[in-house]
Amino acid sequence: MKAVQKGFTLIELMIVVAIIGILSAVAIPAYQGYIENANMAKVSAHYSSAVNLVKSTIAKGDANVALGLERGTPTDAEGWVTELLKAGGSAPDGGAAYEAGEFAETHSNKGQIPVSVDDGGDVLITRPCYGSFDTGLATTIETNGSVTLSAPGCAALGPAIQQADRCRDENEDGFLEECEEIVVF
Repeated sequence: MKAVQKGFTLIELMIVVAIIGILSAVAIPAYQGYIENANMAKVSAHYSSAVNLVKSTIAKGDANVALGLERGTPTDAEGWVTELLKAGGSAPDGGAAYEAGEFAETHSNKGQIPVSVDDGGDVLITRPCYGSFDTGLATTIETNGSVTLSAPGCAALGPAIQQADRCRDENEDGFLEECEEIVVF
């Protein structure tokens, strides 16, 4: 009677491991590229929806004033952020999609859309330097309804972001004291 083979030989297992290694060498970079593209699309979508919402809210406020009612639009950046967050959504890092603040010329590792209001009440919404976006995109919506576009430059992704990432890894609760000077939004 012949003995029946049970299990796999060492050669068969090594071939399977080699095939898995080759497939993962191709799949992991493709997946990372997909994730980056999806996150950049998410940032652009939040930026576009913020511009549209602010324009329509200002138009609604103008209509209210024409009808003799209160304008009912936010007057500061925090108010606009609250209004924008009602639409939902989150930044690629999982936090809030919008934040009150100025545009920073460094790459964002969070992907949040900064919203600011000047002394005249004009709202500035900026698409941050995120992923492979090499320029920001800023839209100023004035209280009279006019819209101005600009493209502020972004500093190259460099040591500051790497330092910020290192500090975040070292301290789960926030940045270490030595990292407080780094502007990351």
